[in-house]
Amino acid sequence: MLFIVFSLLSITLAMVWQMASILFKNRLYIISAIFNLAAGLLILLELILISIEIRMVAITNMYEALLFFTACIQITLAIFLLKGALKKSQFIPIIGNFFCVLLILLAISPLFFNKDYTIPEALRSFWLVIHVSLAIIGDALFFMGFIASLLFLIYKNPQTKQQLDKLAYFSIIIGYMLFTLGALIFGAIWAQQAWGRYWGWDAKEIWALITWLTYSAYLHLRIIMKAKPKILALVAIIGFVFTIFTFLGVNFLFRGLHSY
Repeated sequence: MLFIVFSLLSITLAMVWQMASILFKNRLYIISAIFNLAAGLLILLELILISIEIRMVAITNMYEALLFFTACIQITLAIFLLKGALKKSQFIPIIGNFFCVLLILLAISPLFFNKDYTIPEALRSFWLVIHVSLAIIGDALFFMGFIASLLFLIYKNPQTKQQLDKLAYFSIIIGYMLFTLGALIFGAIWAQQAWGRYWGWDAKEIWALITWLTYSAYLHLRIIMKAKPKILALVAIIGFVFTIFTFLGVNFLFRGLHSY
């Protein structure tokens, strides 16, 4: 838990630096990137320690999944900052960091934090690790596409809007490939090993498919139909709403075989 506290501190420092950068027009993005990278690595270190304790990669419950999701967002922010992809959209890391603080607070809340969690035998699988990790990395990139699309609808400057549109597309197409592999393909392989079928119309499976179809529609509209950027931004926002519902909402509203 100590590493989680330090990661929260690092995320807070990143937000303070990013807000100061906007106010004082400071362009030292590397400082912000260092804070984000440090936060991501600290969370991964916490997960490594849990993995050693449970003798299984720590991605077997919602607490661990939320932490991994946070780490992925933090590392993605750091990479984008170092690559200079956020020069004209400095509110992206601020929003991203605020969202990560909410994810950590949710993870350590009584709702999901449980030291006495027993790992079902079905979760002790190599395919589960690939299935969940790739799907969550895809979710993190979908989140980046969501923020970029949201800001696209707010900003008026044509150059800024163009950069945000490109950032959203890049994030979504990479996230789409990872989500397809993790959530659908490797998820089906794991389901066959764990439950004896590739597809069972479980609530989590259905909503993962809905999410995938939404982002498939986004790519079809962009690449084939050449739709207007505003329409694409709206589809990307809807896609992430489905992403979060698949990740969290399904657990509260439906019963199924998935533990998270």
